[in-house]
Amino acid sequence: MLFITGPLYSGKRTFANPFGGRQIYEVQTLAANAESLPALADELAQYDVVTATEVGGGVVPIDPAQRAAREAAGRLACLLAERADVLQPAHRAERGAAAMLIYLLRHGLTQENLEKRYQGRRDVPLCPQGLAQLCRADFAPKTVMITSLQRTRQTAEVLFPDAELVVADGLKEMDFGVFEGRNYREMEHDPQYRAWVETGCEGRCPGGESKAEFCQRVCTAFAALVDAALAAGEPQLVIVAHGGTQMAALERFAVPHKNYYSWCAPAAGGFVLDAADWVHQKTLRVVKTVQYTKELPC
Repeated sequence: MLFITGPLYSGKRTFANPFGGRQIYEVQTLAANAESLPALADELAQYDVVTATEVGGGVVPIDPAQRAAREAAGRLACLLAERADVLQPAHRAERGAAAMLIYLLRHGLTQENLEKRYQGRRDVPLCPQGLAQLCRADFAPKTVMITSLQRTRQTAEVLFPDAELVVADGLKEMDFGVFEGRNYREMEHDPQYRAWVETGCEGRCPGGESKAEFCQRVCTAFAALVDAALAAGEPQLVIVAHGGTQMAALERFAVPHKNYYSWCAPAAGGFVLDAADWVHQKTLRVVKTVQYTKELPC
């Protein structure tokens, strides 16, 4: 849950709208009549976005009922802050610091995913199951960044059918060299593969990239896209790329910090990031995860 709080007329609802999902506004008005503030906070925490007006400033009301209502509203805000995944002061939106959201998504399922093969830069399509799982996203950006590998284009065409698709090949998956098209069972006795695994998969793949080279390439390209989108005043930056792209970019830039392998989303899943602190800190705060697949009968 994203909890947005700020003074009256501070633009909380305007700031909240681009996040989508289930939203509820001005919840401080519910506090005075609540039988249990913790129970109310638990109920509100089921929403994706909750806004509340700050009540701590100004003249203390003379009327006892108004004082009690203000106290209840303040306590509710504290309870919501405890339950929130992200707490966002609305005044940052007023300054224009939090004007852009980034959707960093992974392509849909491929046959290589199912067989746990290193697909890397091989231009493999989505499998029939992967295509059938996809569903249209709940928002409609004008432009979506993809790579030249068809699995990202196929995914974007379903999720965002009206968007212009723009290729950013700096975001391509890692080049696994001679390991591509094979899985670990087929290579468990391969001396080159065993040597690479013994480096913690950090070394250079024969004929391909090292993890450090891959991460530097992706992060350079990703940062340039964020800078350009912010400079253009875009409300959002949408990227459909690869699991490796997510891991490289988010290990470097995401808050809270997690290790590389924690950032790979499921097929057609990803992360929504708030770019409020990008200009000064080069960090992106994780707002929520998203998944653009539908349930299918067994």
